[in-house]
Amino acid sequence: ASEGPPLPPVAEAVDVDADRQHLRVVLRGSKVPRLYMHKVTNQMLQGIQSGVCFIAVLDFSSTWLDDDRVATLLKPLQERRPILERLLLDGNLLTDRTAVAVAQLLAALPQPIQELHLGNNQLGEEGALALLAAIGRHRGYPRRSTGGAAIPLLLQLQGNPALNETFFGRAEAELFRCRAAEGLLPTEASSGLELLACPYPEGTCTPSCCQLARPHQAGPLVHLPGFPGPGAGAGKGAQHSKVRQPPQLQHSEAAAGNSSGGARAPHGGTAASPRDGLNIDRNVCEIGRASCR
Repeated sequence: ASEGPPLPPVAEAVDVDADRQHLRVVLRGSKVPRLYMHKVTNQMLQGIQSGVCFIAVLDFSSTWLDDDRVATLLKPLQERRPILERLLLDGNLLTDRTAVAVAQLLAALPQPIQELHLGNNQLGEEGALALLAAIGRHRGYPRRSTGGAAIPLLLQLQGNPALNETFFGRAEAELFRCRAAEGLLPTEASSGLELLACPYPEGTCTPSCCQLARPHQAGPLVHLPGFPGPGAGAGKGAQHSKVRQPPQLQHSEAAAGNSSGGARAPHGGTAASPRDGLNIDRNVCEIGRASCR
């Protein structure tokens, strides 16, 4: 079988701009051996240590990655916690081990990422829900447009055989559960808050714009294309429809509201400290850009 185009020299694979502020790695379609991955991550770490604080994209789609090689890739990110915009790992050989590791990274990063691609791997529901839990517990999600509207994270999970057409409902319930546990559900949650959405046909939803989003509303947090759910197969007029809160979480919302001591989070807060689950440090999301030093 073809192993894709030849790999560039490591110094060229890790592209740092002239101002040494932005870094990108794009190796899509080329088989990445273990030793090459170690060299790439060492080069990335050198860039971050020299002052790079923003990673525009890490594209390792269809590069024959397994969980061990992704663990190598994630290590400098977990240690230095830069701002990461896009992490593309679709079309590989990845399991729930990678999904949980990426979930830990999402919780640790000080800023929300824009895109996460893990489709066409071997993820199970446990790993996929770990990703939703990390996002749901992070106050930094969703990102906001200049007008205050939510910009959901684009989460690509389609093509994982264990995730069937019922996954959307369980993913939505997990977001509500974690949001409620953190006291992040606003009072209007029970009247149709959107936390999870599917992009509309013909590209009307994009990684930088959601047709369901309204200024200063709490969601959506995540775009989850490829699974039946709100917006799937609907026209533009459907953007005004509302999604019911999962009934099993109505009690959780009330409990969260009663235990918040009146300190209810504003819609779309901007910093986070995840709790519980996934063995995540509760303080990691309080770290800002200074983490990149």
